[in-house]
Amino acid sequence: MKKKIFIVITALVLVAALCGVLAACSNTDDEVFRGGVLILTDTNGRFGAVNEKGEEIIPFSFSFIMPFVGDYTLASYDGNFEDGMDAFFIDKEGNIAEGPSVTYTGKTDPSYTQGYIAVQDKYTGFMGIMDMNELAWSLRPIYDSVEINGNVAVAAMGSDYEIYKCDGALITSADYVTASRDYLLAYTLNEEEEYKDGVQIISLADGSVVADVQNVDYVGTLNGYTSLGYTVETADSAGAVTRTTRFVGSDHEFKATDGVGESVTYVWNNTVYVTTAGSDGASSSAPYDIYGTQIIPAGYEGEPQTVWTVSNMDNQTIRSVLRVGWSDGVGGYTYRYFDSLSAKEISLPQGATFDSCELIDDDENGNLYCYTSNALYSLVTESEGVYTAEVKELLLDFNFIDIDSISCGRYMTYTSMQGNHLMDLATREDLLTVGLSGGAEYIAPGYAMSMELAEHSSGISTVFTVYKLEDGSLSEMFTLNDIIGLGLLGII
Repeated sequence: MKKKIFIVITALVLVAALCGVLAACSNTDDEVFRGGVLILTDTNGRFGAVNEKGEEIIPFSFSFIMPFVGDYTLASYDGNFEDGMDAFFIDKEGNIAEGPSVTYTGKTDPSYTQGYIAVQDKYTGFMGIMDMNELAWSLRPIYDSVEINGNVAVAAMGSDYEIYKCDGALITSADYVTASRDYLLAYTLNEEEEYKDGVQIISLADGSVVADVQNVDYVGTLNGYTSLGYTVETADSAGAVTRTTRFVGSDHEFKATDGVGESVTYVWNNTVYVTTAGSDGASSSAPYDIYGTQIIPAGYEGEPQTVWTVSNMDNQTIRSVLRVGWSDGVGGYTYRYFDSLSAKEISLPQGATFDSCELIDDDENGNLYCYTSNALYSLVTESEGVYTAEVKELLLDFNFIDIDSISCGRYMTYTSMQGNHLMDLATREDLLTVGLSGGAEYIAPGYAMSMELAEHSSGISTVFTVYKLEDGSLSEMFTLNDIIGLGLLGII
């Protein structure tokens, strides 16, 4: 009987990552005016909403309004996430709608997707999922916690998990769950035989099971962020053991039989660290992409060292730059660098070092930039799903104080002595400039905003403007007074 060992490796899969990235920069879903409604916060800290003309449609009388993901949303007159709040449902005019009694208590962060919100029943304290078009439970509130990932929900009851589509359709049950950005791993433990019985990789986009392995002996995870890979071990009739590692989105197999061949030992996003062993016992290690292409030749000393990372709000490392080195024999080293997200070897501008260069990650399309000595360079660029690593000059002898962000490979927010700016890197022209006390921001695909302070005889107020942003062309939508930010989008 053949024996299988299923080892799960968490890694960012290039194909899946790019689908999400490209969708972010050419998003057909309006992430700002959800359902035609823009939720704002005024200078008194109260929430309200306007339409695309800037007309008030929900009064600024709430302490909290969730984004609209359906015909209704959650709101509260008092309280906050930390201290707990009684929440109720409102429509797109701010009218209170009849629905189940619910509470937000800080037991869970806001967890929602289009059409659904995970929420707590006020009277039982248990969690479920609310259909925000029908104001009815799509998943009954009988769970200790419910977390929505994409279009899949993980419902926990004690130490047991059930995995659902958000409409309440059961996908599977599990004893253990590991979620990444694009996929979810669910597996159960057969206590009597001491092996994992049923391992499923589930797409968070639609809840489909993309891999299903039964009767496996071991499941584990390695560092990574947005997708899953796995290793299966089999033994033939002669007792030779073969370990085969594959990644979701790639047909390449890293394979070793009785230790001879390619074995994956580390994972950094799209980059895997592979040890290749020969039948004579000799071995070498090198970084590869998940498609089996070697990034840097073997022969360097030691293992790769991390020199730069970027993390998300959950402190998960979502991108790293690593280096490997060769000794010159007299105490010096020659280094080469690679980027874990693009799985490409990268170089810095001539004369720059990682001590003098500030790296900037474009989290919407995966571009990587270097700012050094009043100059901006691109190091990695993405086009039509393909990454290219090449140093390109973008801005030279430019008087920055600080670069805040670069989005969609094009829109840069920065600070100079003259104020805060939003620049189109395609034309190298400022689209917006406001004073140092204000702000200019790219919000999301299709939108930008600015906020400036205005002095009046009665004091100081704000002037808040929302713009339509299309292919570098900026047009004002509306201007409001005494607004400080965009609701839960966190842009203030």
